[in-house]
This record gives sequence, C-alpha cells and structure tokens, in this order.
Amino acid sequence: MNGAAQALRIFDHVSDGLQAEMDLLLAPHAAHGTQSLVWRTSQSLVVPASFAARPGFGEAVDASKERGWPVASRATGGGTTPQGQGILNVCLAFSPTSRPSIHAAYRRICMPLQRAFEELGMRTTCQAVPGSFCDGEFNIVHRGQKLVGTAQRWRPPRSGGGHRILVHALILQSANVREVVQAINAFHQDLGLDVPVHQHTHTTVEAAGRPMSEVSFAELLTRHINDHDALLEHTTTDLTPTPLRSRRVSEAVIGA
Repeated sequence: MNGAAQALRIFDHVSDGLQAEMDLLLAPHAAHGTQSLVWRTSQSLVVPASFAARPGFGEAVDASKERGWPVASRATGGGTTPQGQGILNVCLAFSPTSRPSIHAAYRRICMPLQRAFEELGMRTTCQAVPGSFCDGEFNIVHRGQKLVGTAQRWRPPRSGGGHRILVHALILQSANVREVVQAINAFHQDLGLDVPVHQHTHTTVEAAGRPMSEVSFAELLTRHINDHDALLEHTTTDLTPTPLRSRRVSEAVIGA
C-alpha cells in the first residue's frame, strides 16, 4: 500500500487526476496489496464520454466553462459529478485472487470510509438518494442525504493474471452544495437532459459539524484504508465471491 506517500495529492486539472486513477487500474496484476490515492483538483464537472453524442454538447460545455465549471469526460457511465475545493476523491486499486461480486467490490471502499465517518461521530448507511447527482445504490448517506458517491471499474483478466478492480469515492467534505447543484443543473438544462439535481439531497462533512482541513481529513481516510487493508490480509470475508447478475462485467462498471 502507498501509505508512505503524501496523504492528499492536488492536481491542477481534473484530467490529471483521472489519469492517475487509470494508471492504478492498469498497474501489473502482480502489484502488491491495495494501492490507494486521495486527491483533489480544480473546480469542474466530469461527465460520461457518452454525453458527447448528445446534440448541443459542445455548446453546453462552452457555457459551463463560461460559468467557471469546465467539463471533462470519463470513460465510465453514470451521470455528472462535481470536482473542486472541498471535494475529495479516494480510489483503491487491487487484484483479487478470486472474482468478487460488484457489491463486494463496493464494500471494499465503503467500509473503511464509513469507519472514518464513525470516528467523527457520523452514522452512515449505503443507499440510493433520488434527486442526488449521479445517484447509485452505494452512496454513503448521512441522515438521509448523500455524502459520498461511488463508482468502480474493472480491467478484464489478462494473460497470467485475473481481474484488476478500481473503486472510487467522491466525498463532499466542505463543498458549496448550492453552487455544485446549480452548476450541474445548468449544464443539464443546456444539454437538454431532464435529470434534475436537488440541493436538499446532499450534505457535507462540514455541514454535519465536523470541520477539518483537507489534509487532516485525507490523513484520517488513509489511516482507515490502511487499517482495513491490513485486516483483509488475515481474512477474505469482505471479498467472498458471490454470483454476479447475468450482465457481463468487462472494462467499465457503474458510475457514481
């Protein structure tokens, strides 16, 4: 694990952060243990590459940039997600010895994050929150509001190895939720996308009464990720293989 690395990496451009995650996913299957990265970048929106096929995409991107929210594309699915001050990204990349279920892979990142929130006195659950951005079953939720969005991506087996999995969490630490929601809704409106996002469906760590610096928060998250990874060295409970749905999982899985 890369526990010796700096707790929080800050990238000037969101594309650099997305590339750093891709580098972890493409690392050799023999990479030891779990590799992790906690990062933040400048204010922007990230959308699935499929959005580029929608009429008026270029104009919507230009308008969003004029509002101070440049748009970048990602290879996975899902919906529009924000980046910027007060929004931290956590990703884990690992090469399981046996193929886990999609849900087990999500638990790999949700469990240590939930333990970190528990240390802060925040009780959380994993569930969908209708009206939140890029809604999903494995949002981490505090008092009914979305605090964290999650996603995962799988690299198919290659010669001499098995799957490699990257799981990602986007955490609203101290972001201005009102501005985030306005930016996403304006972009959706320009794109003719009828997917409204509501401010009241989101919260932040700071709004829950736990203000702390980004670096201190990143250190807390990293400690719990390291502790969880050490625990997994002695048990396989968290990644017990279970049958997947009939849908074939290939390179990309579920956005957040």
